[in-house]
Amino acid sequence: MMNKKTSKGKILMAMGLLLIGASISLVIYNLWQEQQAGAISNKILEQMNYVEAEKEENIELEEIKKEETIPSYILNPNMEMPTKTIDENQYIGVINVPKVELSLPIMSDWSASKLKISPNRYKGSVYTDDIIIAGHNYRSHFGGLAKISPGEELIFTDIDGNQFHYIVDKIEIIKDVDIEGMESGEWDLTLFTCTYDGTVGSEDRLTIRGKKIQE
Repeated sequence: MMNKKTSKGKILMAMGLLLIGASISLVIYNLWQEQQAGAISNKILEQMNYVEAEKEENIELEEIKKEETIPSYILNPNMEMPTKTIDENQYIGVINVPKVELSLPIMSDWSASKLKISPNRYKGSVYTDDIIIAGHNYRSHFGGLAKISPGEELIFTDIDGNQFHYIVDKIEIIKDVDIEGMESGEWDLTLFTCTYDGTVGSEDRLTIRGKKIQE
């Protein structure tokens, strides 16, 4: 009888150790995946010529261009956003969140696999003031959105260098299944990401709503 109990105890202990080992492996894998995502995003930014040093060097030239020509999106707001292809993926621009010193390339369309590389456009356009952007809550991606507050600035720069400035107007938590809620309202810019902080369900979405600053 004692031997049976001892054997059962050993089996349970072994199962417990296996579960602990699996949990540690999962944490390590998630950390590695997060680091990879950040490195890839930085590499893409460099290829998109959105490195800060390069932007500063081209400021005067960009201002001259803006004064000399009317951007195509003003003449035709319903036009498709121009893209740049990098490693077989198409990008429509860069989102900048000054509060958390975040700059990220934005893919033209979304999928689960693409979200592991960079945030994706879920739908809409900056030209028609209804763009929605999805991103993982990696610290190198949209994880920092939890630190921003209403009134702070967001900047989107398209492939042609046109900048669109927004003010955070509302922050809300939306259920993953509430697609209508995510798409509702007349918001010029929406950013959303998963919330895995334990305070809400893992299927909830932290959602940042922005209003365009008219220049």
